[in-house]
Amino acid sequence: MTSVFPPRRIIDDLQTIIVLDTNSARGLAHEEGCPEWVDTFSKMSREGYSFALSDVAYAELVNQRRENGISAAQFHRMCSRLAKFLNPSFPVIPGGGDVSGMIQQSRERWSVQECQTISTGAWSELLRCTNSEFAPESTEWVLEQARAEWRAMLWGWQEGVNALRDNYRTKMRLLQALDDSGILPGFKGISIENWLKTLEAMHILQAHAIEDFETAFNNIPKALVQNLLQALKPLAKEDLPGVLGFIWGYTEQKDRPASVDVNSHESWTQRIDHQLGWDVIGPLMSEGVMKDFDTTTASFSGLMRSHLEVMYCWRQFSRMQKTRKGYDPNSLKKRNDGIDFHLYRFLKLPAFVVTEDAAFHGGLADMKSFQATWFFKPKDLADSWASGKAPAPVWPLAKDLLKR
Repeated sequence: MTSVFPPRRIIDDLQTIIVLDTNSARGLAHEEGCPEWVDTFSKMSREGYSFALSDVAYAELVNQRRENGISAAQFHRMCSRLAKFLNPSFPVIPGGGDVSGMIQQSRERWSVQECQTISTGAWSELLRCTNSEFAPESTEWVLEQARAEWRAMLWGWQEGVNALRDNYRTKMRLLQALDDSGILPGFKGISIENWLKTLEAMHILQAHAIEDFETAFNNIPKALVQNLLQALKPLAKEDLPGVLGFIWGYTEQKDRPASVDVNSHESWTQRIDHQLGWDVIGPLMSEGVMKDFDTTTASFSGLMRSHLEVMYCWRQFSRMQKTRKGYDPNSLKKRNDGIDFHLYRFLKLPAFVVTEDAAFHGGLADMKSFQATWFFKPKDLADSWASGKAPAPVWPLAKDLLKR
């Protein structure tokens, strides 16, 4: 079973949404003969299917007309063919916050009327582009926004991983400073509770009165006290219990016989670097990401609507961690990945996406997501419907999703 989702806005739940990518529409401009799938899509549009161009497809097509990549006559041919099956009241489907608004998950104020006005206004702009005298304004900002969102998301995750590693290393530096100062051995035999109280007292001292801190530890060389102060400074009070969790590993590593050319600190550093390597933390973090899809009931949660979107993001982020030939979202060769990713957002409606791009077909073969099969080439979707299958994106049972 699925959770009871609120009814979808604009396009009701009884209709199946089909979102067209740029290349499927652009082909209609350049092909002399009208593909058979156009007539099939026209029939489908009268049988409960709502077709719309994606907002990035609209932006790319306008830009291509602006740059004369598509002539006015070709644009007219494309729009005439699209008009046979696009939903006249919702011909271009906005993404991002509008998708969230349609499924009533928006955290901000959202207007049905405004969304529909944007949609029909975009179609009117496409029709104006069929006039050879018309010079459309650039829609590059729409595409750049999609690219920027993609890059910002991945780099935001990277900052989170870097912060995790920095916090981990900061705790290690405190342990080393406590050891160098001779304080650490003195904690042997006392309870964890007293350990924590002592660390908290030291943390308060360093935060409010450096002189008092130095006075309290006047039997320790000043340079070592300064090291201890510097090690405590980056840590919050909430971090201190985490320091205690590393004590056993630190002391165990220190007591282990070291090789002639590697001292205990270097050995410990090497161990930490290994533990912070992606080979170690990657699977742990991946498990944490996938836990978001866990459920103890048989219901299908709202988060699971984004199953492929999250899995694809995580795959690309994991590829960023490679030391050689890792994925770089800032690369010019990858500059349109954000535009492609934008299409994944429509799956949560739910919706099928029609595209000729091989990246959405063979490129998703290794993705264990029920939504990986929601991408169709136009002819394949038309043939499926003509065969009597009535294809539709269906939420799976939660228990079936978890088996993946």
